[in-house]
Amino acid sequence: MKSNWRRMMTALGLGAALASSMVVTGCVVRARAGVTTEPVYEVEESPPPPREEVVTVRPGYVWVRGNWEFRGGQWVWRAGHWQRERSGYVWEAGHWERRGNHYQWIEGRWEMGGRARVERPQRQVEVRDRTEPVPEPEVRDHRTERPHHEVTVSIYPTQPPPAPRVERPAPRAGYVWIAGHYRWENGRYEWLDGHWERARARMHWEPGRWQRRGNNYVWVEGRWR
Repeated sequence: MKSNWRRMMTALGLGAALASSMVVTGCVVRARAGVTTEPVYEVEESPPPPREEVVTVRPGYVWVRGNWEFRGGQWVWRAGHWQRERSGYVWEAGHWERRGNHYQWIEGRWEMGGRARVERPQRQVEVRDRTEPVPEPEVRDHRTERPHHEVTVSIYPTQPPPAPRVERPAPRAGYVWIAGHYRWENGRYEWLDGHWERARARMHWEPGRWQRRGNNYVWVEGRWR
């Protein structure tokens, strides 16, 4: 009896350890396991058709299309956003893929293979979902972009930016809030709203900032560290 009891406890211990390792390594969880506010990446229900998102071409950036996420027991739309091009890489869009009797989310990623592909739509359409905040386009790097009227607009401002606006976003599990800031565009400061970005394992977000260099003010981009 004692021997059988030890075997049973050992089996239970191994099962618990395996379940723990699956959680730590981000293993796929089926939707029927329960209602959760975290996105579920393997479901038995097919996702709805993608929403139409038409945006104006932005040189130097790639548009990452929006996608459906399964959270809280229902499908929630996550709007698309801009990412800066990477030289020598191509953006492979994420997608839901059917595997047997379920659907699995395949995350988008940068692949080596030449210049990034840029979609070229004609107009800009704002698509919002009432259930959660919508990520805003990423900020521009004014040290590399040139304004449309170079002879009249300075790339670097000589006056400091206004005080940042107060933003109070509600907490969002699995995401990091990138605070809004003023940017220098067309010869004046313009406010760029903050946005959400997915949290990255073992990394933290270092916010961007305006820095005085000589008689000018230069925007230093935020980054993951």
